[in-house]
Amino acid sequence: MNPDSFFCHLSSKGLAKIIEEARELVCYSAPGIVKEPAEALVVLSQKIGAEKLTVCIDCDERVLRMGYGDLEAVKMLREAGIAVNHFPKLRSALCIVDKEGYSFTPTALYLEAELGIESCNAIRLSPGQVSEALKKFHGFMESKTAMVSGRVSPQEEILIAESERKEVCYASEELSSETTISLKTVDEKQLSEIEHSFQVAPPVQFDLARQVRVFESYIQYVELKLRGAALQRQRISIPERLQQLGQDKEMEGRLKTTFELIEKSSDLSSQQLEQELKKIRDIFTRSLGVDEGRVILKSKKKDIEERLNALREKLEEHKKAIQNELNESIKKAVEQVSNHYLNIAKTNLPDEIKGIFPEEKIPDEKILDWIKSEINKKCPNIEHIIKAMSLEVQYKDITYETLNKAYFIEKIKDAFPLIDWGALYNEFTAAGEQS
Repeated sequence: MNPDSFFCHLSSKGLAKIIEEARELVCYSAPGIVKEPAEALVVLSQKIGAEKLTVCIDCDERVLRMGYGDLEAVKMLREAGIAVNHFPKLRSALCIVDKEGYSFTPTALYLEAELGIESCNAIRLSPGQVSEALKKFHGFMESKTAMVSGRVSPQEEILIAESERKEVCYASEELSSETTISLKTVDEKQLSEIEHSFQVAPPVQFDLARQVRVFESYIQYVELKLRGAALQRQRISIPERLQQLGQDKEMEGRLKTTFELIEKSSDLSSQQLEQELKKIRDIFTRSLGVDEGRVILKSKKKDIEERLNALREKLEEHKKAIQNELNESIKKAVEQVSNHYLNIAKTNLPDEIKGIFPEEKIPDEKILDWIKSEINKKCPNIEHIIKAMSLEVQYKDITYETLNKAYFIEKIKDAFPLIDWGALYNEFTAAGEQS
């Protein structure tokens, strides 16, 4: 860091180094604190005393989940006897070490990794600004105790508060006289509540969270299904009363315990629609394997949606065209099955027929009517069949759990070998970066 520069870079390690060089006091105020500066404060407290250190953070679960700080770092400070003050909604950061001070922008590690020395995230404060900033933190140190014990240095005198109460109020000149922010010391109860929340819903690893955002920007899971349109796979269940042996050649291969609703070569078949869907699937999606499913580049969603909309229109036309034909096809199927079972029923007259007809010799027509009525009970409702025909499209985002699978990224690279995923890492998030 250039000692004469106004704009400068201040990383966690750089902050720790500055703190290590302190001789009289440190005032640290930020949304949170991470391991490196916390360790430096612990070591420093053993040299100059914990009462010479002022730490203010927003000790909140959401802040920690965003990566502004580390819960273990807070616990480390408290175990070393360093008071940690809770400053709600704090988002800017300030660090004053003796007569030097910096105002800096902390990094939310959930969003991005800490940037390198080529970046500027801090400004160096002038001596007057340092003095003014320290005045705003009046009361953060137990001034009376310090004065009595003779531990007050000239620099610390500007920190002595007019208020004697332990609860600290920070009032800026820009705020109205009625506006104050109450600061309270972070206690065990507050930390325990956060720790319990983390046990119930553990925070994500920040480097993987950034990878999720890279892949979310470019790919999504997609499922394409044509439901209910495959009438060639629809079957009529043969009633148990009719399930007897005996198949003529015309019925052979079709008649078992179920009867095919239509022949596979029928115009009512959805094969043409299914072939169109397969073509769309092959062009726009890539398979990651049976377990992972298929993915699509987000940049191609508009193109695939245009093709899918065209397929939806064809499906609607198909539904209108087949309604009457389907009715005739079902009647034909019922007729074929009924005629097949007529001779069987005449030879082995079921008891059910004997009980519902008064004639001693029951006419063939009535036996056939009874067979049809039994089969019709098993026939699907045409309106329900038509209504159930649909094209289902589901998009799902990549999850943290998916990125946690070591092989996932390799599968993506294999599926899209012409995309330079490494360049995308560097350009957008430094994903995968982990020291």
